[in-house]
Amino acid sequence: DDARQLVVKEFYIISDSLELPNTATDATDATDSTSTTNNKIVFDVSTQENVDKFNQTKISIKEGVQWKIGILFRVGTDILAGLKIRHQVKKVKTFYDETYPVGSFAPNVDTNRYWESEIIEAPSGVAARMMSPNVSFIFFDQ
Repeated sequence: DDARQLVVKEFYIISDSLELPNTATDATDATDSTSTTNNKIVFDVSTQENVDKFNQTKISIKEGVQWKIGILFRVGTDILAGLKIRHQVKKVKTFYDETYPVGSFAPNVDTNRYWESEIIEAPSGVAARMMSPNVSFIFFDQ
């Protein structure tokens, strides 16, 4: 009965140097995702309430560290052609802006799919130390 074309169930971050946010236990599910076991933090974003909590969560990634993002998702009842994720980091001006192709998918409400980004390097240097950036992830298809 869900009319969404893309249903993101989990959002996760993988890195060797993650600082677990204080609010992670509020925004995560019960899959032991509130620890840094395997250098991974998992957020359950399957409900609007959890998405709202996730949007308020602050995550610290150390300067110059390599990390990846990933999602667990399912496709709704329509074809999803050319799904992409746009990742932006900005403060006053855009510091990082990258678009990742995820793929095209046939309708299938019963199958979960995973996607992980390439390795991303956190900003470093004076500019990185002076900013507390806003990070956004936008899903779109063609």
